Amino acid sequence: MTEHEPIYIDADEEITAVIDKLKEAPGPTVLFVVPKGASLLQSVVNLKLLKKEADDRGKNVALVTGDQVGRNLATQVGILVYQDTEMKEVVPTPLRPDRPSTDDVVELDMSEREKEASRVAVHHYKGEPSSPARSSRPTDIVSVPGRSKKRIIAGLLLFIVALAGLLVFYPKTTIVLGVKSEPFNSSIELTLDKNVTEANKNSSLLPGTDLTLEKEKVTTAQATGKRTVGEKARGMVTVANCYQSITLSLASGTTLTSGGKSFVTTAAVNIPAATIVGSNCTAAGEADVTIEASAVGGDANLGANASLCVTGYSCSGGTYVNATNDTALSGGSSREVTFLRQEDIDTASETAKGELVSEVTKAIQTMAENQNLRVLDAALDTQVTEKTSDKAVGTETNDAQITTKVRIRTLAFRETDYRQLIVDLLSLRLDPGKRLILSGDDEIATSVVEANWEEGFIKIRGDVKTHVADVLDQGEVKALAKNKSVGSAAEALRTLSSVQEVTIATTPRFLNRTALFTRNLVIEEVAQ
Repeated sequence: MTEHEPIYIDADEEITAVIDKLKEAPGPTVLFVVPKGASLLQSVVNLKLLKKEADDRGKNVALVTGDQVGRNLATQVGILVYQDTEMKEVVPTPLRPDRPSTDDVVELDMSEREKEASRVAVHHYKGEPSSPARSSRPTDIVSVPGRSKKRIIAGLLLFIVALAGLLVFYPKTTIVLGVKSEPFNSSIELTLDKNVTEANKNSSLLPGTDLTLEKEKVTTAQATGKRTVGEKARGMVTVANCYQSITLSLASGTTLTSGGKSFVTTAAVNIPAATIVGSNCTAAGEADVTIEASAVGGDANLGANASLCVTGYSCSGGTYVNATNDTALSGGSSREVTFLRQEDIDTASETAKGELVSEVTKAIQTMAENQNLRVLDAALDTQVTEKTSDKAVGTETNDAQITTKVRIRTLAFRETDYRQLIVDLLSLRLDPGKRLILSGDDEIATSVVEANWEEGFIKIRGDVKTHVADVLDQGEVKALAKNKSVGSAAEALRTLSSVQEVTIATTPRFLNRTALFTRNLVIEEVAQ
């Protein structure tokens, strides 16, 4: 089988259209199936242009045709001609008889020539008196064989017939009609579906090709968390109860303060009753308890004999509760460290995500272009499938390695299939007697309506701006235009109510007359 599907050429298709198909064809080998009498095969120049374009693009071009003249011309310019689209058997090239070399000996049979010469009468003038009425020079007799004359006449007749046939059958005419039109705007919704293989206008389905790509990146996150760590100052204090004449109980964690520094008891303590006379304490009850600073740092290292107040009680006066330390509170120290925060991981991962999305999107676009597919930016589904750190949040560190993985998926489609489906669906909405008039100025704004990745489809909408016009009877148009002078054909076509402008181009250009046969007439319509 051929590597690619053969491309079928119409009989009246111009060389420019064939070259466009060659440019769009995928793969290194392009096979054209050409009917007999096709325009492409009527000129060796056409075939040379096709071969040159193929060579410039690094492609091999081949033909399948039953046109013997076309086969010979194609072979002359180096284009392979096959018997059929299976491309198994090449059409043999006609061989010319070998020419003799300069060293060959050619034997000629002159016997017939000698016999003919013996039958030619020879008149001798020697010895005869000259006649004043005759010239003194002998008359040369030139004889042309009858067979040669017939061949020359036959060749001239064949040339005249061929020229007449060329002038009758070859000329082609392209007629561009500027028709009265009106704007036509509409919105079409259709579904890209990875589970269908061909467009379906009845269900508004368009084949979607699943393109998915995943990529990961490892980046370094700088830790920005700051905190102070160290040891708390500790020591023993003696708490004096000069507050009440019964035992005073202080719970573990009771706060004591001194000089703006805060401490807490590390255990519960019961302080004996005080001796109170009147409103004055004459003898305090005392008990020892260990305390430690509320925060780390050397500032809480109190010297001996410091005075500490107990929160919730008067620190001095007639009745009070306070504490003193016979020995210094010590051991307090501090230092500032850097640690990893969740925000550090998120920032590094978000930066990596942006880079990955850009890289993967470009790769997806390249994949689509290599398959002649279109991708909608709005139809790209981007997911971060992994975001991990080699160190836990809160770890004392200066940095961490963050792994980010991004996956992008989409459904791509062929632009030509999409536009054709849009045209087919729009045509179903037209009033009877109306037809679309398409041009390069038409607009299709495409947007995504819904994406369902689990079921594999995307709904899209095309907002179309184009034109419509009354339907023209192609048969009537060609009947009015064929076999007339260019001016007469244009005048006849302008009698059609919907035609406003007429432009006629003939091939070859020197002919000022439209084609004799309707099959050689090409009618195009443009909006006015």
